[in-house]
Amino acid sequence: SHIARGLSIRSRLLDPDHPDVAESQSDLGLAAYALGNLEPAVIARAESLVTRALESARARGESGEPEVAEALTRLASFAFGRSRPAEAESIYREALEVTKRAFGDRSPEAANVLSDLVYPLQNQDRLEEAEAVARESVEILGETTPLREAELSESLRDLAYILDERGSYAEAESLLTTSIEIESRIRGDRHPNVADRRVKLGQMYTHIDRLDDAIEQLEEAASIQASVRGDSSHAAATVYNALAICYDRKGDFEESKRMFTMARDVFDRTLGPEHRDALTTRANLAAMALGHGRERESIDASLEVLEVRRRLYGDTHMQV
Repeated sequence: SHIARGLSIRSRLLDPDHPDVAESQSDLGLAAYALGNLEPAVIARAESLVTRALESARARGESGEPEVAEALTRLASFAFGRSRPAEAESIYREALEVTKRAFGDRSPEAANVLSDLVYPLQNQDRLEEAEAVARESVEILGETTPLREAELSESLRDLAYILDERGSYAEAESLLTTSIEIESRIRGDRHPNVADRRVKLGQMYTHIDRLDDAIEQLEEAASIQASVRGDSSHAAATVYNALAICYDRKGDFEESKRMFTMARDVFDRTLGPEHRDALTTRANLAAMALGHGRERESIDASLEVLEVRRRLYGDTHMQV
């Protein structure tokens, strides 16, 4: 890759502890992680590269603190991505302390670390703490001059997600709507970021039985995802799933079944029938059919799930 070539060139020309070498090491680690579905050895290598970048930055003392903060943030993202939320939280908190020293307590850089810290707190069901951290991030970014709208939009989205979980639907709706407006203004109203926020808004509307509003948001999101990523993308299948749940709540069995089937087919093609998302969609389809009195269709879908789980786990596993 271009990043790997850059690291090789910098390593030949510069001292191993030079900040440019450390930056390339950290970039390569993050790029490897961002590819997703990587082998454990590749993930370990990525973490090792970022750790080396962190050590190089620490060796430079105060002048290296911005790079220390960045490397810590990346290591925290690795930990969270590998289902270690408590470790991620600890590293993010250390990154926050360093970032505040390097850039200031009310800097946008500190706000971005606060925004990252929200995820492990939310994952650990510490929603009150997560809400307080998200609000602080929004407040800091809201007073930044010039306004950093992209980061503000992300923090508004994160806070809205927490408020939705806590049942504060009116404020969550307002924040999501503002985030959609910002994303539409800076990226265009057909951008995937707009679609992602419309999906969340649609899911919230479904939860509070504003079903017509939910369908409007979700269909617009599906249209955006299909035009940008294709109607057979993982992102599109996620919207189909949300629409299926909404139509089920409206009592429209045929449309719900059509959407679940579309989602299942996409997950099968893109992820494989043994993937969690594909299995969950089959289970949802079975439950929906049973709820509408379609026992035969429910049994057929349930048998598909059972067959895959037997293949994965064997006949005696608890999931079978």
